[in-house]
Amino acid sequence: MKRIQFIGVLFCLLIAFSSCNNDENSRLTTQASVINDLETTDFILPDAASGQNMYLFRLNWTKTKFFTDFGSPVFVSDINYTVEADLAESDFSNPVVVGTTKGLYVDIYTETLRSLLMSLAGENNSDSQTISLRIKATGNAQAIISEPILLTVSPYALSGLTVVPGAINTLSASNYTLQNPGTQNPVLFEANWAETSFFLHGGSTSTTASSVDYTLQIDRAGNDFKSAQVLAETTSLSADIYTKDFNQLLMDKFGANSSESIDLQMRVLIKYTYKGATGNALSANVISFKATPYTTADPLQPMYIFGDFNNWDNSNTATMLIMFKDNQGTDNYSYTYTGYMPMGNYKFLPKESLGTNKTYCFKEAGKLQYTEISGNAFYNATAGYKTITINVQDLTCSVSDYDISGNTDWSRIGLVGIFNGWTDTDMTRLSDKNRHIWILDLTLPALAAGNTHPVKFRANGSWDYRWAPAEPENAMYGKTIFKKSPDDNIVIRAGGNYHVVFNDLTGHYIFLLK
Repeated sequence: MKRIQFIGVLFCLLIAFSSCNNDENSRLTTQASVINDLETTDFILPDAASGQNMYLFRLNWTKTKFFTDFGSPVFVSDINYTVEADLAESDFSNPVVVGTTKGLYVDIYTETLRSLLMSLAGENNSDSQTISLRIKATGNAQAIISEPILLTVSPYALSGLTVVPGAINTLSASNYTLQNPGTQNPVLFEANWAETSFFLHGGSTSTTASSVDYTLQIDRAGNDFKSAQVLAETTSLSADIYTKDFNQLLMDKFGANSSESIDLQMRVLIKYTYKGATGNALSANVISFKATPYTTADPLQPMYIFGDFNNWDNSNTATMLIMFKDNQGTDNYSYTYTGYMPMGNYKFLPKESLGTNKTYCFKEAGKLQYTEISGNAFYNATAGYKTITINVQDLTCSVSDYDISGNTDWSRIGLVGIFNGWTDTDMTRLSDKNRHIWILDLTLPALAAGNTHPVKFRANGSWDYRWAPAEPENAMYGKTIFKKSPDDNIVIRAGGNYHVVFNDLTGHYIFLLK
């Protein structure tokens, strides 16, 4: 009998627990989706007879959220989002469904708005209407409604007017490889197109619009101009496109880089006014072409290697490995490093990006990309001496093992010159493992007009072990030759505080004015 009573009590508890759980789910509070702002909320529909169904905008919204009574978030799967529309004055008394999705956006085209206008205001409507759009999210057996946004939609008001858009003429080239023009900004190409014509009631004699404005648009090929960028706005039938402006647009808007060309398409958006009514049309054709931008990197700024070995500290250059250059030519975009590399991940960080995550990182074998991205690091699988070379114009990279055998392990490296009476100012070895890179923080006195600071490197305090520059005037970046004859000096033409780095394996040096 006691066993039967126990089982009955347990059964009651299970029923109560289940009921409690059901109560918890039914008591979920919600946070409705929020529709993102649009660039414009005023739309004038084109002529339906044109057959054009132009992309207008993407309606985005935030995810609907669910919470317990205590404010803890609750994951609810299988949320459906329905975009509803109604005339603003009707307050969704009889809403029309625009679309349903499990995603967080719906693309809106001209025919989407035309269909809404006809459904809500009737086929014979000729007035502008204010339409409300809202998001209804359904999940957890609940319906959650967002705050609406309002659109002003005007029907096509140019009945009887036929618009014949002009065509864009073929460009002077089909593939443009941009070159850095220095201080100039020359014309890259001229885009021109035929005039748009207007005819009334099928007549053969053209009429004149009050105004016609042309907007030259460009986008990546295959994107249906959903991310169209403006190249030019004009009332004439041509536009000059300038090299620097176009280069900046390619990099900023399309993420292009100098390592590859991108496929582009160009069209003209025509905006016209006739007897107070406005309309839009598109050029009769689309022009396709390729373009490759040039790098705008400063070829003389310091370049550092950082990564696992310095805990990805992107601010403290003392923990990084600085890269060398063969010379300080402004057309030399190559950096190189020969020295010890620990095992692990690494990237390349220019001075302009110190303190940020914008780096030269891995794109594909032998290729770099300059971007702010997590991951995409290079990986050194085996600790040891390496030679790493990058080119920030071509965005290329090479890594090879360096055979350290046979190289002298110098006990001392010094910098000598007039500033210290040609006696050694000893440099400091970078580390026990990186034994062939030497550093020195040095203050050189100010110089009288016409004077210089001649300097060179030597080992063990002996002139028998000296390095002289291949090009004496390369005072910032350069390369020396061991026991070179004639025995030149590096010519430094300004006093100041310098950070000096020397590599006794390759003869590279850096004099970085702090």
